[in-house]
Amino acid sequence: MREFSFQDCTASFDGVRLTVENTAISRSWELRDGALTPVSLRVPASGKELLDAAASEPLLPVEAASAGALADCAFTAREDDDLGFARPHLLCELTLSYAYCALRYRFEIYPGTALVRMRIFLRAGDRLETRPAALLDVLPLASLHYEWEAVFLRAVTDYSNNLVQTQRGVLYPAETANLAGTILRLESPLDGGGLYLIREAPGGEEQTRWLGHDFVLQGCVCRAVAAGFAPSDMLGDAFIPLYGSAVGAYDGGELGFYRALRGYHEARHVFREGFDGAIVSNTWGDRSAGTKIYEDFLLRDMRAAHELGITHYQVDAGWDDGTRVPGTRRSRRAVNRKNLPEGFSNLLAYARAHGMQLGLWLEPHSGDGHGYACWREDAESIAGLYREHGATFFKLDGFQLESYAAAWHFEEMLRLALELTDRRIFFNIDITNQPRTGYFCGTQYGNFFLSNRYTDWKNYYTHFTQRNLWELCRYVPSYRIQAECLNTGRNGALYEERLPGDPLAPQKSGQRYAAASVLTGAPLAWFEPCEMDEENAAAFADVFRSVGEAVRQELLRSLVLPAGHAPNGVDFTGFQCLTDGNSGYLLVLKGKNSRESARLRLTPGTAAPGTVFACIAGRGEAVCRSADCAEVRMDGEFAYALFRVRAEKDA
Repeated sequence: MREFSFQDCTASFDGVRLTVENTAISRSWELRDGALTPVSLRVPASGKELLDAAASEPLLPVEAASAGALADCAFTAREDDDLGFARPHLLCELTLSYAYCALRYRFEIYPGTALVRMRIFLRAGDRLETRPAALLDVLPLASLHYEWEAVFLRAVTDYSNNLVQTQRGVLYPAETANLAGTILRLESPLDGGGLYLIREAPGGEEQTRWLGHDFVLQGCVCRAVAAGFAPSDMLGDAFIPLYGSAVGAYDGGELGFYRALRGYHEARHVFREGFDGAIVSNTWGDRSAGTKIYEDFLLRDMRAAHELGITHYQVDAGWDDGTRVPGTRRSRRAVNRKNLPEGFSNLLAYARAHGMQLGLWLEPHSGDGHGYACWREDAESIAGLYREHGATFFKLDGFQLESYAAAWHFEEMLRLALELTDRRIFFNIDITNQPRTGYFCGTQYGNFFLSNRYTDWKNYYTHFTQRNLWELCRYVPSYRIQAECLNTGRNGALYEERLPGDPLAPQKSGQRYAAASVLTGAPLAWFEPCEMDEENAAAFADVFRSVGEAVRQELLRSLVLPAGHAPNGVDFTGFQCLTDGNSGYLLVLKGKNSRESARLRLTPGTAAPGTVFACIAGRGEAVCRSADCAEVRMDGEFAYALFRVRAEKDA
């Protein structure tokens, strides 16, 4: 028996049975005919065994006959924190060496948290036969009495604006359901307790060779699946992984699930001071497309950004001179000295003198057809930009992850870049196109550049941004979503030309409403601050100053949940921000309507008569007269109000 411990986490392997557990969850697997098979899942608080071991299936992504006989097992473990981005936890690996390949199973468990993550790696031999579909994990449930919900999270926002789709049902012995999804929630109606199964993968067509579904529910057996390995994934002696998976447990019904899911995210990505939730200005939003990337303009723009309260200034595409590494298509990433004769030194000096940080755009050279073979060079290039020019955060754009090898090497590139910079950098991962990372695949080292919306293209409406945040916030922490706020004073004539009198055009809803809409996210000032007129600049700055940085930091760290009607530009909508029990904040956004009051639905179990609402920014009144409902009064159209909320039982 080999056993390793870290705080309350333990991992053990006796040659047949592997167990990973803490005080909140316990999972076990067994070697059956040389293949690792899930056999147990328990929540110590209840003492119940949740799996039927006899109905389980092996997690074997290759044909057993082609793998050959199992020759050796190696079990190791260590404390890990994923370069400081994760909570300290226990990471263990079981490596199974067969005659013609090797499989490595990685498990991660976090102190006091009902969560176990897993990932399967393959090192292939010459004569190996893989399977077209692979099991990422399987839960052969011991009980039939579960309701299920499959949550599909879509990125690729260049072509999508409805980012969350759900399906619901119950388990049935004779039914097989093939479901598209990122998260599978299983809840017992008997006690409100449940399990969640996450595929740490992009959504749908963003994946490597998508099967057309992600979960298979067959009677009581729940499977997370993905495409199997292909020859393009097998690179010499390297171990290459499938997408990862995670299993967690919760109680307390819907609210308990949201809290547990937030715990999952915080286990993988600890809130990073100075980067998470930062107000970022980016030079691309006004569609000048790099034509203004010269020192005089950038300095003028950075000064204007500082005056607006923006703390992070990012230079998008157009800063390099376009030269290539000899014999390749890779950019040298050399600064265009014609437009920037001093490089970024003067911008960096201004940034440091005014408490700002400088960021750059960069395109990883992932589409080489060889599984992103030049990932080390990209990491070294990023480190060079940090050392030579002081850039601390990088928007990664234009990359394509067309194989498991490319996806893994992208993660490896991020890790190496962090190591080379002493973990002092951060990434804005562009998920606007495909195939990329989605929300869960190797994205723990930064946040999400969610969408490209432009008044020039007439595809920006304030309520679109609201809706994206409103839909995603249940499943992805809002502070990791860069939510764009545009200069609403631009291109009014284009909207008028398309739809005369458009009542929801950005010019009608206004700058103040646009800025308030991104208070619970990571605000992206998707405009050139120096080109914003005085009135809009004052409105933008006033929203953040009236809220105050201390309150905004509380909003960022809160559990953000949707409130009211789904954003449509008309109805009352908003965000419930739980910071201490059921206390916290409520942000209400009123669209184009003449009603003075509305009832906003809140998450079940979060509000009761006696809950106190105090308006601290914007204008409005609110009261709770019935469970999980706020009655709000607000004057005017396109208005906002931020309330501090004190739940009676938290007082």
